[in-house]
Amino acid sequence: MVATDVEWFAGAGALVQGPMQQLLLAMAGRPADLTQLDGAGVAALPTP
Repeated sequence: MVATDVEWFAGAGALVQGPMQQLLLAMAGRPADLTQLDGAGVAALPTP
């Protein structure tokens, strides 16, 4: 995961990038606006 609005990255595997708020929601299992996220790993995220 890579934040596009602050300097932050974590993890390994398929890339997911986007605003930090949406990454945190996705990591916590909360509904995230997946349209704001990009990368091959987005398809593996659960949908709300």
